[in-house]
Amino acid sequence: MLSRTLLAEPSSWWSAHLLCTWMFAGAVGDAAGSVLRVPAEIVCKRSQTGCSGVFDVLAETSRETWLACWAAVLSRDVPMGGLQVAFYAQVHSALPEALSQMSQVLPDSLTDIISGGIAGMIE
Repeated sequence: MLSRTLLAEPSSWWSAHLLCTWMFAGAVGDAAGSVLRVPAEIVCKRSQTGCSGVFDVLAETSRETWLACWAAVLSRDVPMGGLQVAFYAQVHSALPEALSQMSQVLPDSLTDIISGGIAGMIE
């Protein structure tokens, strides 16, 4: 959705630099997703160390811990999300002719696998 908004003006900088547009859109999407991922990460790590109860973990966690965890998640996942969306868009645009005979599920799955693999190797 963000990449479509950025690409709405054909003469804009974003339209001339598609790879940057997709990377930016993926990074923003991943950053937005971290709002839900951070509490899940904290609960997961605390329950692995023996803390009990989700609400107890959330109540006992200090503001500094929340910020440190959020910074770690952002620095780890946002670049990966940006790369994966950019690779997905590149692979997806290259595959339609080659896979036009197959159902839509297979090309989408294949582009997910390829783009995730490339981004994972870079990270």
